[in-house]
Amino acid sequence: MATRTLGVLLLLAALASAEELEPKRTYAVVVGVLRWQDPATTAYSEEQRKDVELHDTLLHLGVPREQTRLLLDTQATRAAVVAAVREVAALAGPEATLLFYYAGHGALVDDAVVFLPYDYAKERPAETGLAVSALGELLREHFRGAQLLLLGDCCHSGGLAKVAAGSGKRAASLTSAEDCNVSTANWTYTLALLDALRGEAIADRDADGHVTLGEAAEEVAGAMKFRERQRSGFATHGLPPDLRLAKARGGARPPKVPGPYAYRDYVAHGESVARVVGHRDGKYEVQLQGYVARRNVLCAADDLGPLGFARYPAGAEIRVLWGDKTWDARVERADGDFHWITYPGWSHAWDEWVLSDRIVGTKVPPEPLPQAEAKERARCGGKYARLVKVLEVAADHAQFGAFKDYGFEDMAEWGGHKDLPVGYWVYVYPRWFIWAEEKGKPALLGRAEALEKARCGGKYDRLLRTVRVPKDVAEHGAFKEAGLFEASDYAGHTGIPQGYWVYVYPNWYVWGDARG
Repeated sequence: MATRTLGVLLLLAALASAEELEPKRTYAVVVGVLRWQDPATTAYSEEQRKDVELHDTLLHLGVPREQTRLLLDTQATRAAVVAAVREVAALAGPEATLLFYYAGHGALVDDAVVFLPYDYAKERPAETGLAVSALGELLREHFRGAQLLLLGDCCHSGGLAKVAAGSGKRAASLTSAEDCNVSTANWTYTLALLDALRGEAIADRDADGHVTLGEAAEEVAGAMKFRERQRSGFATHGLPPDLRLAKARGGARPPKVPGPYAYRDYVAHGESVARVVGHRDGKYEVQLQGYVARRNVLCAADDLGPLGFARYPAGAEIRVLWGDKTWDARVERADGDFHWITYPGWSHAWDEWVLSDRIVGTKVPPEPLPQAEAKERARCGGKYARLVKVLEVAADHAQFGAFKDYGFEDMAEWGGHKDLPVGYWVYVYPRWFIWAEEKGKPALLGRAEALEKARCGGKYDRLLRTVRVPKDVAEHGAFKEAGLFEASDYAGHTGIPQGYWVYVYPNWYVWGDARG
């Protein structure tokens, strides 16, 4: 009994000592620039803009309106942003927290991170851009409060980490990208941030009834990695990750979701990325997201697949996709699925974090996935089913890389393996997985079985030619006895002899003799 009482007392003491964001002592500058004075600067759609929602969420949390400044588009000139930071910083008392948020374009100018105000002119970047170093100077000069929370949704927004580090305050930065990386045009970062500030249950990872700064960072990291294939930034300097940002809504207990997928998992849904948010009626409820809009759909387990990335060791020489070209690069170090790379012969200002989706060639193979995980990857998000063969051909990495959805193949021999079945081939280094079924298409028959079916019970004999036309399944289904056909050219195939045609998906069999 004494031990139990002590445990309860320790828990209560821990809860009592947990720090919380105090809305009445919070001051905020929210800047959103989606269009610029210079028409040559790429503008973003203003549809359901989330910078405004962020400001409204702070007000809903209890931050007094007079302690905030919202600057949008034409309002967000460099002079206006500087004035707003000075003004709000000067209002803050000694126990205050100042929150700064910027959404728009970020750039590297002479290796320095610069945010682009509305009146930015690329020919005069030093005068018209807002360098994050200048923001840091403003805060050091005018902010006399206790804490800084710096947020950025733009390319190179991770430059705010240096502002936090040099502020002399308890500070943290949480950004859509590291200072070295570009960022998506979508609202993915701000949507994840809003989930945390609103106390959405999905952001309360430990189900303790509160969403903390650290949990917000986890939400942002997952969303940016899986939805946008980029690395977010998070750095703390005295401001604890367990700082409570909001109370969780909807109860602390997460919904029950049976395997193989779990609540909060990011999964493949066809060509899209989805997130598991529940389970009902025997199906997974997953959330899809575009530029800004989200929608939930119900999916069977076979419609989903795991998301995974190949990992390369330090020192690996690789080719990396940047823009519409590929470049020689080298892995300097790895952190989980992310690789810190450098481009030999180029300034280290170009060094960046990449996932394997941008690595298009390498002399060094990745670390093989465990076979069960590789098998799930080879299903291609539920595209394929009924595995009929697995063969190991490590050498194919040189031609196909770490992953290749090759599609239908009818080779009987490959890589030293013989008597291979017809099927859909997927390479997940170092193995080929051969599947018998593709979603939405008839199951493939084995060579002997398909040939026998095409004979139509012995009606046809003397096979002249096999003509592969998978698309004809839409017109004829899995089987069609077409009879005598005289065309020599069909669906890109030429020199076809006259004969009796029988379709057994995905091939036409052309026979020379018909009984009777």
